[in-house]
Amino acid sequence: MELLPLQQRLVLRRVAENEISQCVDGRDPECGGKRDPLSPPGSRSAAWSEYFRSMFSVGLSESKKDKIEIGGVSADVLQQLVDYAYTSEVNITEENVRPLFEAADMLQFLGVRAHCEEFLHQRVSVETCLGIWALADRVSCARLADTAKSCALKKFEEVCATEEFLHLPGHLLQSYISDKGLLTKKEERILEVIMLWTRHAPEERQKYLKDLLKCVRFSRMDPDYLKTILKEDNVLAGVDGINAMMKIQPTHAEPRQILQKDILVHSGGKKSMRQAWRYIASTNIWMKLANLGKGRYGLGMAVLGEKLYVVGGTKNAHDRTLLSRECRIPDVEVYEKKRNNRSNWKLTEPLPLAVSNFGITACSGKLYVFGGITNEKLGATSHVQHYDPTAMHEMWAVEECWVSDRVSHLSACTVDTKIYLVGGRLNWVLGFNPDHCPWESPDEMLAETLAPWAHCSATVCGSDIYITGGKEQSYHLYGGPLPNRENFAIYSSVLQCEEQYHGIG
Repeated sequence: MELLPLQQRLVLRRVAENEISQCVDGRDPECGGKRDPLSPPGSRSAAWSEYFRSMFSVGLSESKKDKIEIGGVSADVLQQLVDYAYTSEVNITEENVRPLFEAADMLQFLGVRAHCEEFLHQRVSVETCLGIWALADRVSCARLADTAKSCALKKFEEVCATEEFLHLPGHLLQSYISDKGLLTKKEERILEVIMLWTRHAPEERQKYLKDLLKCVRFSRMDPDYLKTILKEDNVLAGVDGINAMMKIQPTHAEPRQILQKDILVHSGGKKSMRQAWRYIASTNIWMKLANLGKGRYGLGMAVLGEKLYVVGGTKNAHDRTLLSRECRIPDVEVYEKKRNNRSNWKLTEPLPLAVSNFGITACSGKLYVFGGITNEKLGATSHVQHYDPTAMHEMWAVEECWVSDRVSHLSACTVDTKIYLVGGRLNWVLGFNPDHCPWESPDEMLAETLAPWAHCSATVCGSDIYITGGKEQSYHLYGGPLPNRENFAIYSSVLQCEEQYHGIG
C-alpha cells in the first residue's frame, strides 16, 4: 500500500492473539527475522499502551485486520516506543522530547508520557517556557502547563523577546495577557507585544486581534501615547471599533499588577502617623490606601511573597520624657487587597523585640530585621530578628552574633540570595548569606564608605545597591540639630575584594 506524502505511517500486524509487530515506512524488524526467542510472549505494545490494549480487546474492527495504519508518528519515535515496550527504557533528549511526548500521548504510552513530562518540567526557563506551555496544552498536561505559564508570567519582558513568543498560539496569548498574575512594567507594553505577535503572520492572526485588544487596559494608558500609535500603526487603526474600545473602558478598572520595583508605598511618619499611599509609576498617580491600624514613625517596610509588611517603629508620644523608653512598638501589620478592590491592614505576630530605625529586607522567603533602637537604656541593639510566615507556631525568632556591634539607622538590601547592610555606624558594607548565619561571619570590608551614611536610604536596581543621603552618626539621638551631608553612591553586589563604590560624595 502506498503511503501518503509527508506522513510517516506505522503499520501494525496482528501476528497472534494480542501479538503485534511493527512496520514503519516499510521497515519491519520482524520481516527479516524474529525477535529474540528469550523475549516474553504476548503483546508488548498492547501491554504498555492503553491505545493498543483497547484496540485489540474490545472488538474494534482493527482487531480483525492483519495490518493497521496509523499516521502522524515518525519511524524513529515509533521505534523508541516499541523498544520501551520490550525494555522499559527510553532515551529522552532535547531533540526528541517533543515529538516523543506527543506520540506517547497519542498512543497512550503513559510511562513514556510521564518521563517526558518530568524531563521538560526540569527544563522550564525564560527561553523554553512558552514552547513547553504550548506543548503541554496540546497534550493536556495541566501540571506542566501551569509551571511553564507561571515562569512566563513572572518574566514578561524577557519572554516576549524570545523566538517562541512569535509562535505562541492565539488562544494561549490571550490567556497570557489576560492573567492577573502577569508582571509588566507598564500597560503600553501589552499593546506593543500584541502588535508584534500579529505582524509576524498578519493574514493568519488578524482574526485574533480584536479579542486580544479586549485584554488591554486602555484606561490605564497615556492618552497621548494612544493618539500617536493610532496614527503610526495602520494595522491597529484598521481594527473595527478600536476608537470606541479605547474610550468605553471605565477609568476605575483595576490596574494590572506592575513589577514590584515600579510600586512605592509610603506609610507612617510624624505628621501622617497612619496614612498609607501607593505610587503607580506607569500612570504617575498616587492611590490612597486604608489607614494603618496603629500610627507610627521610624518603621520598616518590606514585601514578602505577595504581601506588604509594616514592622515596628515609634508611637506618637507628646511627653518628651517618654521618647527614650517604652515608645517603640512591636506591632507588625500586613497589607491585603480585597476582591472589591479595597485594601485593608491586619495584625500578624509582633516582633519579639520592639525596635525602630532598623534595617529590614526579605530574603529566601523570610523577613529580616537588623538592629534598631529599643526601649532599653542602652538604645541600639545588635540582635537580628527574622520572620518565617510558614512556621507552625512562633513565626519570629531572634539571633545574635550576626552583627558584632549595636547598630541603628541603617538599611538592608537583598540581591539574589544574599543580604547587604549599609549605613548607620558601619564603616563598610556587610554581606550575609542567611542560610549560613550565624555560624559564619559576614563578609567584612566589601567596600568602605565614602561619606557619612547614617540615616541614608538604599535600594536595589539590577545587581547594584543605590545609596542616597546620610549624615554623621550621633548617639545623642534626640539632642540638637546635626549637620547633614549629601551623598550618592552605588555599591556593586558582586562580591570582590576591591572597593565597589562609584559616584560623587
